[in-house]
Amino acid sequence: MHASAIEQLPHLQAALSYIEPMSDQPRSLEYEPPPGVPRTTAVYRDHTVTIRDVRPLASALSLEREGFQLLTFASRIDLYDEEAATTPKPLRGSRN
Repeated sequence: MHASAIEQLPHLQAALSYIEPMSDQPRSLEYEPPPGVPRTTAVYRDHTVTIRDVRPLASALSLEREGFQLLTFASRIDLYDEEAATTPKPLRGSRN
């Protein structure tokens, strides 16, 4: 894949949060800790990265050459209909 082709792809800049290196294993508690005990030991730092839309080049990408492959998946959720995606639906077989 030529770098010039990748540079021409639609892109945006976004901040991704990564855990800072630390000597111990980071941990996060899923309950309210006792007084004086932190809920998490992880320290996060944002890194600005470029995210590119590689879908136009999907057929030219190779797992062996690029180290990843772009696959498509048909979802039953319409991500562009936020109300439908976030409105609770009755369970199948319920009387509601």
